[in-house]
Amino acid sequence: MLNTNDILAIKLGQRCCRRYIDSFPSIQAIVNECCNALNIAQPKLIGCESLVRSFSAFQLRGEPYLIFDGCLVEALFLYNHILSSGNNKDDMDKLFFKLFGEECILLGDLLHCLYFSGKYSTYRFSFDKNIGHNSQVDELVSCQIYFLIAHELTHTALWEPSVCISASYQKFVREAIRVLTVRDMKTTGQSFQEYISHRTGYFLNFVPENMDEYLDALMVSTRFHHFIEECYCDFMGLKLLLEHYEDPKRSVTAVSSALNYLITQESIRSDMRDGVFHMKDTLREATSAMYFSVLRVQFLLLTLEMNELDDIERAFAQIHDRSHLTERLSTFIEFLPDEEAMGVLTDANLPKIDPKTLVNSLLRRFYCLSVDTAGLFT
Repeated sequence: MLNTNDILAIKLGQRCCRRYIDSFPSIQAIVNECCNALNIAQPKLIGCESLVRSFSAFQLRGEPYLIFDGCLVEALFLYNHILSSGNNKDDMDKLFFKLFGEECILLGDLLHCLYFSGKYSTYRFSFDKNIGHNSQVDELVSCQIYFLIAHELTHTALWEPSVCISASYQKFVREAIRVLTVRDMKTTGQSFQEYISHRTGYFLNFVPENMDEYLDALMVSTRFHHFIEECYCDFMGLKLLLEHYEDPKRSVTAVSSALNYLITQESIRSDMRDGVFHMKDTLREATSAMYFSVLRVQFLLLTLEMNELDDIERAFAQIHDRSHLTERLSTFIEFLPDEEAMGVLTDANLPKIDPKTLVNSLLRRFYCLSVDTAGLFT
């Protein structure tokens, strides 16, 4: 039987880690504070920099663990610097070459990763000399880390049999779905049947006849309950962040930025799921994860609206203002080489070295920022 360390090693190995992080006391302090607020036991904190780029809470043999992923923090730093620097197109494209190239590594496509790594190396971020020296960006990333950690720790709180999502929040979710459905139907000009036939498959295996049947079915759907939990963890993450930081405007800005980045990341993964030859296929449906990402943002905005947070209109506007990266993505993909051009590359173009050495070389090539070299994390 595998021991705990063996299982953890396998779990981390599946994330394609650039490296592991041994000590980061400021992150531990955030975990401690959130655990005290949630009245839960502190998980064992595992630090790494992985191409999965996500924080993750899980249980192993009855003990809670939290993976803190420095590569997600690196991406958030770059994203916020791009926003702060005026949404320079070359900056956005360089980030895309990095994200697409690292996704190729995750998919085991080292051949086409070479294309993205080569393009990545021909660009320079306009803010290169300013990384780690921009207090506004530092503050946003600090808030984003707090929000993401609080989100994951709320999941661990819900593992307790005595803890559940309140009936009032589930009622809010039901009404939120109604509001969002009506809004979208007005925007698209579709009837209920037209609108729902394209979306019901994410949560249901049939097409309901009317709104009430749709809402009733959602509230007993296992898949929808998993989605409710994600939204609830977002709500609690923002709540804990607002309780910790005195500036609600900055907190909302930070969270809207983080969620917009995550939508962009999920969009890239959706585009890449069938390989580089299918990236330009605009007729493919988005993955359910992509749909969930967008819907989560809408839910969080409705949560703010229902709680009458000051400057809610500004918060809605910021979601759009901070979506430049997502909007640029379609143009970036449009100008990538087509299938015929990509097909010119063959395994003969791979360097004559073993795959592990090549992966390590590519990981170093895409490296930009390590969490323990930024002042926030020491």
